[in-house]
Amino acid sequence: MTNYSLGFSNNPALQICWELWTKSMPELNITPESKFQDIIVPTMDTIRSEYLIEMLLVNKKQLMCIGPTGTGKSLTIANKLSFGMAEEYVSNFLMFSARTSANQTQDIIDSKLDKRRKGVFGPPLGKEFVFFIDDFNMPALEVYGAQPPIELIRQWLDHKGELYEIIYNRSISLDISSPLNGLSYFPLSCRISK
Repeated sequence: MTNYSLGFSNNPALQICWELWTKSMPELNITPESKFQDIIVPTMDTIRSEYLIEMLLVNKKQLMCIGPTGTGKSLTIANKLSFGMAEEYVSNFLMFSARTSANQTQDIIDSKLDKRRKGVFGPPLGKEFVFFIDDFNMPALEVYGAQPPIELIRQWLDHKGELYEIIYNRSISLDISSPLNGLSYFPLSCRISK
């Protein structure tokens, strides 16, 4: 990635120009009452990532962040979804583990949806759901090598959110970590990454 972004200028003579990413960096004010773990210092990389996250989700595109453990993927996505999106976006956070089952995944997603009419479920009217799934590749492999929670999400994505009932207004953001320090991350099926 570059140090510049293409954007619109406030100067009427220059309608489109290149600007430094750091120009859009918010002012950082840390109060003495702030807890250490709540302090997030914006960097050029987090500004770029948050911009791309917003552009993809606003345009109803799915997002998959892949990288080594401890690089700030989850923190950047969670910060953007919690504090940086418009009010019409409702964020839901799920965390997969080695023991996550497809039934648990379906129950969690179903519990977030409102019933609109018979057979039609979705977010509250005028809102859009964004599901963030952390540690997406953590569910254990079954006998045949599949990961049922991931297969459920894959099926949901293939049907554009209209799986067994009609679900409207949704996006999914995924966080996938690569193995580090002997943690039990499983390789991701090529069917989900297409």
